[in-house]
Formats: sequence, structure tokens, C-alpha cells
Amino acid sequence: MPAAGQEENAPPSRGLPLTFGDVECRKGRVVALVALVAWGAGGCGPGATPPAQPKASAASAQTRPRASPLDFSASAQSLPGRMHEDPSWRNARGKDALRVAELADREGASGLIEGVRLGGWIGLVGLQALPYAADAEVALGPLCMLAKEAGDSARAHILRALLSVAQRMRADVERVAAEDITSCLSTLASLSSAKHVPPSQRDLADAARVRLQQLPP
Repeated sequence: MPAAGQEENAPPSRGLPLTFGDVECRKGRVVALVALVAWGAGGCGPGATPPAQPKASAASAQTRPRASPLDFSASAQSLPGRMHEDPSWRNARGKDALRVAELADREGASGLIEGVRLGGWIGLVGLQALPYAADAEVALGPLCMLAKEAGDSARAHILRALLSVAQRMRADVERVAAEDITSCLSTLASLSSAKHVPPSQRDLADAARVRLQQLPP
């Protein structure tokens, strides 16, 4: 029998042989440890893929105001286009009625609307020239669509141009854009009663609507 104090130096016991249950238990611990490491590397590490964000519902998407790129303010830059290098557009920028009328005669409604969509000073010149175009009626549809989507500042310019076009339309001329006028009347009616539209712009929309309704189909 070993003396007291010699038990600490005794060789370790090998213990009993492992049973089947012991082996399965150790396997389970290893599998759990591997799974935990894999989850930490894939879900929480620096290169982890962030969880998918919930998609906005259709109802919430519809309530968001639609931003408009149009800006006719003095500091706004027009989008790139052929008008930048065209002296006719630059000459009409001074609001000279003769120059504006010449531009309208050359471009027609479609060319002027093309300029309006560029915004900035080019868009503003296009709006000023539209009432002088012989076929200005065909611009009613695009103008109403732009007025519907525009912000307050841009909408004011568009509605003034739209009212000018409507006032210059002759009643004794056959309508060439009857469907556009019908659609435009609906848009103008909505704008004239919309609470988010400033009162002065509601008045412009209503005046244009009344004038278009006075014209024969």
C-alpha cells in the first residue's frame, strides 16, 4: 500500500471501456459544436449576409408621393438635349414674343414638349412657346400628365401653360386630340379639388377645365 502523499504521483487510471451510449453522446456534442461555429461564421461574422428586409406592402407604396424630376427654377440645370446647342432656344430665352413664336412655329408641340421634359430654362422656354404652336392641342395630354406628377413649383408653370393653350384653342377648328382632352379634363378636375394642391393652382386647373369644356368635341 503506498504511503501517504504518494497518491498524487500514482499513474492515472485508464478507466472503464467506453460504452455505445458514451460514444453517441460525444458524437452529439461534436455535431452541436460544429453547427454552432458554422452559425457564428455565417450569420454573425464580418462577411455575413444581412437578413432580408421585409418588402413594403402595396398599400404603403401607393401612399408615398411620387417625386418629379422637373424643375423650372432659375437655378435648375436642364437635362442634356439637342436644345442646348440650338440658337433658336437660346434666343427665345429672353421672353421676346417674336422669338418665342418663331420657336413654336419651327418645333411644333411635340418638339416643345421634348424641351419641357428637360426642365430648367429649356423646359421653361418650351412651356412659354407651347401656346403659340399651331398644333398646341396635342400637347394637352402630356401637359396634364406632367401636372399630375409634378411638385408644387413645377406644377404652377405647367398649369399656366396649359391654361394659355386652352384659351388660345379655337372653337371652330376640328379637334385632333379628343381623347387627350377627355383624359386631361379628368386630371384637371382632380387637381382642382385636391387638398395637397395650393389654392392658386387649384384655380388654374379649374379655369383650364372650364375652358376645355366650353370647346365643341
